[in-house]
Amino acid sequence: MIVSDATPLLHLARAGLLDLLPKLYVRIVVPVSVWEETSGRGEPSPERQLLQDASAAWLEVRTLSAQARRTSEAFRQAAPVGLGEADAIALAEGLKAPVLMDDRVAVDLARMRGLETRWTSSVILEAHRRRILDRVAARRAVGGFGWFGVMDSPRRAAPAALDSGGGVRWRTAARERGFHRSSPVGSTYLRGLLAAYR
Repeated sequence: MIVSDATPLLHLARAGLLDLLPKLYVRIVVPVSVWEETSGRGEPSPERQLLQDASAAWLEVRTLSAQARRTSEAFRQAAPVGLGEADAIALAEGLKAPVLMDDRVAVDLARMRGLETRWTSSVILEAHRRRILDRVAARRAVGGFGWFGVMDSPRRAAPAALDSGGGVRWRTAARERGFHRSSPVGSTYLRGLLAAYR
């Protein structure tokens, strides 16, 4: 099980890769605020239809408990995060589940709360590691996320992982491309990605 924010769901739906989520995590849970953000207002879109279909099959929408609502409110007062991100973190904390999100501040907040985090690009890496996607499909997917505004650092680090095959070779390849402990990315973000794939 994993709790998701809206952005990864929309990016994966636009890329035609939404079906990776149930293959990797079986159950995907979102708070009501995230569901409202993804189902959106305005004109219907293909990704909204994919998400509607997913909600009938494997995407679970949950209402926050009173305690989780208070926690979410405290997050929004303490950090510059949106309602969806704060609710996803509060829900993940209550469920003791990892959280899927791309916003750096929200990811840092989740990690400070002791939660395991995933980026959209890490979903692709995990699918490649489990042989759900081959290297060519995974590289194409990660490269395509640039058009959708996925955070640049994990998107740039992911090809290093795909090229190197993971593990020590990934860490070496990532360092060679400028992602190392002394860089801002290395100290906070790459370490989280690396931990997920050791």
